[in-house]
Amino acid sequence: MALAEALVAVAAAFMPLSGEQVAALLGVVALITGERVVAKVKQAS
Repeated sequence: MALAEALVAVAAAFMPLSGEQVAALLGVVALITGERVVAKVKQAS
């Protein structure tokens, strides 16, 4: 999941976005990937 966040960060670096827009985008990606991790942990338990 960290790889997905890193890829979005690299892509955002080359987009004409403001700092706030990049932060919001990375926040959404972190939320989505975090939810996947929580779901996998719950399934494993």
